[in-house]
Amino acid sequence: MSQVYRIKAKDEDLLHDVQEMSIAQFLEYMDDEYECVNFETAEEQAELVGENYLYLGTPLVTSRGFEFTCEDEPYFSVRVNTPATTKDWETALDFIKKLSAKVQGQIFNEEDEEVKDLSEINYKADIRYGIKSIKHAMLDEDNDSFILVATDRDFHMSKAMIKEIWNSENQVQAFDEALAKLFHSDAYVAKQQFYQATNKSTGEAEGLLGLYTIGTGYDIILPLEPKVRYHNSSLEEEYGKVTEWQLAVMLDDESIEQLSYEEAIKMVKDFRQLDANQIEISAKTDEELREIFGLNKLSFWEKIKHKVYR
Repeated sequence: MSQVYRIKAKDEDLLHDVQEMSIAQFLEYMDDEYECVNFETAEEQAELVGENYLYLGTPLVTSRGFEFTCEDEPYFSVRVNTPATTKDWETALDFIKKLSAKVQGQIFNEEDEEVKDLSEINYKADIRYGIKSIKHAMLDEDNDSFILVATDRDFHMSKAMIKEIWNSENQVQAFDEALAKLFHSDAYVAKQQFYQATNKSTGEAEGLLGLYTIGTGYDIILPLEPKVRYHNSSLEEEYGKVTEWQLAVMLDDESIEQLSYEEAIKMVKDFRQLDANQIEISAKTDEELREIFGLNKLSFWEKIKHKVYR
């Protein structure tokens, strides 16, 4: 579910100027007030705006962010998730206002009605509608979990969480605060990687091996139970289901310990719960990582024996 607003540039030249910008140039064009979450490196941001969907936001301010695209000529489109947080909406509307001014454009809603005053948009009603939809899916239809998909991390909601939000005196504020725990954490979000798995009996390729890699120097966000993210779901369609999850721990002596994910996560005793399935671990040093995951320092010959060098 989402709400889409379109911006029609005064003339096509202004539209094409933006389409032909690189992503880096476009972010500068928008006064560097937003970050592109799905194109982060210099190489990625060399791609053209007109050929991609951009997921934009402001770190530690927005949660789900918003989507921007130029594909629907002669319009720019901005899509805001339902439900998004108050800051998501405020940031998206600010973006629409600024881009509209730069291209001397008109703003239209999904009913193709011109929006002359963005302050009249009742976005809190949309947030409440989204909360009601989650409540219906989880409590009325008896689903144990609900995932709000975002770009670099997803929010996992439990029945207890939606009950607390639904019964709150201020549902929007309660929803904002719940998502802020995850999205406003500056800890490193461990990324999923996938490799072709091998059947140990036949030696043939079978399914996928899922891997999370962590190291020293930062706090870490990990799932209690790994789940293939929506953005990676096509891999399962092509190669088969994940047959095993592992956790790779990179240590200061340049060794890598590869552990069963299920067994490794059981060792974590001290953490901060961010949502129904994700935790933040404070483990910035080599010593802290070794202590959490039961890794003893190995001698030179033990490293060779265990083949843990990169």
